[in-house]
Amino acid sequence: MTPLASVFMLPLDSNLDYATLSEIEFHSYTRIPVYDKERSNIVAVLNHKQITQIDARESTPMRSILEYYPTSKDLTYVLHDANLDKVFRNFRTGKKAHMMIVKATRPGEEEAEGGAPTEVTVGIVTMEDVLEELLQTKILDEKDIDKLRARKGKISVCSAPPNITKPKKGHSAGPSNRGISIPPPLALAACQSLTTNGKAFVILAQNEMKRNH
Repeated sequence: MTPLASVFMLPLDSNLDYATLSEIEFHSYTRIPVYDKERSNIVAVLNHKQITQIDARESTPMRSILEYYPTSKDLTYVLHDANLDKVFRNFRTGKKAHMMIVKATRPGEEEAEGGAPTEVTVGIVTMEDVLEELLQTKILDEKDIDKLRARKGKISVCSAPPNITKPKKGHSAGPSNRGISIPPPLALAACQSLTTNGKAFVILAQNEMKRNH
């Protein structure tokens, strides 16, 4: 389980602008809890697939995205003392999302007067968390591997999201001295697209090829 204080979340009143999308990209989570006013009040889970075509310049409200994808508000809860095997079976059915909101009970005035105990949100649990507990080992994803390589001095990893601001007219986004690395297949696809559709780029590419030869 990831404690609530350590969960990367976004407020319901936020806008998907350059800063927010940059932060989402930095954390690289597939699913992001969305809270209303208080972090313990999780009202939806945003899937990164739902924002792949969002234009940062439009600063789309989070509420609009969640209204367009009503299933994002279908939340799944589990008690903090639930049996691990039962939680795993719930994940395996495919009917449950790969993220559950963990609740814990605490005595309240209602219980003292004979009523039901109060439930509070204490964190989230994912399929990866359950598998790590069952296997008793850490499951490494791409981001974890990059961190390990960084500790060995092989690569450098940013400790904070890049400071990307809305570009001014006629200027590109972000500081001019910041380099952006993209995977080779994506770079190849972009190059092919530009050489096919952009006459100016064709001339620049031809000049660059002449200089390299």
